Amino acid sequence: MYVDKRLAGIQAVQTLSRLNRSNSGPFGVKDTTYVLDFLNDPNEVLVAFRTYYQTAELEDVTDPNLVFNLRAKLDATGHYDDFEVNRVVEVELNPKAKQSELIAALEPVRDRLLKQYKQAQERLLAARAHNDAP
Repeated sequence: MYVDKRLAGIQAVQTLSRLNRSNSGPFGVKDTTYVLDFLNDPNEVLVAFRTYYQTAELEDVTDPNLVFNLRAKLDATGHYDDFEVNRVVEVELNPKAKQSELIAALEPVRDRLLKQYKQAQERLLAARAHNDAP
């Protein structure tokens, strides 16, 4: 979860507690959650939780460079280019943008990745058929 607005009191508890919901969607079961909070003080959030949960505790605060490291890894994959990223950012920053515009901005990358994934699956099946699979 990315948090880019101030959360306090019950709002912090309700918003962040939604992360505890289980999910078994198309990408597997959600067994770990992460919060990337750009605005809130971790200790203030902990105080909000302790109002409702006496056993609330705060684990280590993460190194913010992890986000930049992840971005560098994603950028190095070559799955998208700057133009595609900027197109999505423009839609996201436009308060009048529609969901259909976001979908249209994301579709070229999605289609390309799905095509590559299907090709990889086909190659794997062919390799297994010839006993060449790892």
